[in-house]
Amino acid sequence: MSLQLASNNTTPYAYYSLDTGSTPIKCKAILDGSGGTVTATSEQPVYLVATDWRYSGISIGFINEQTGIDWQISTDGVSYGETITPADMDALTADQTVQIYVRAIFDNDGSVDTGLYTAPDAQITAVENPE
Repeated sequence: MSLQLASNNTTPYAYYSLDTGSTPIKCKAILDGSGGTVTATSEQPVYLVATDWRYSGISIGFINEQTGIDWQISTDGVSYGETITPADMDALTADQTVQIYVRAIFDNDGSVDTGLYTAPDAQITAVENPE
């Protein structure tokens, strides 16, 4: 059973390792400290991949964000928020994938140092049904 985020939608899946940082979701932004915010979208596509079971009540959000960086997620690439609730996925007979969209909004007031920042931990919850 699996409900994970990947950078592709065909097998073999290239899963993001959101807890170890070895293959993270990345956004790139140039910060100059001039004020306001800078928004950057993910450098690679992000797909929710369901394998093996039926999943309902799916919810995805980011936790443990860095101060000054607001990571947001969307099902359509237009309306972003802290969490999303994709449609139920039935992977009993075949894997299911759906593209999701990730962006980061950086404070550009000098409070966020120049550096490489990766997405925080993703929290995916769902009801799993093996039948």
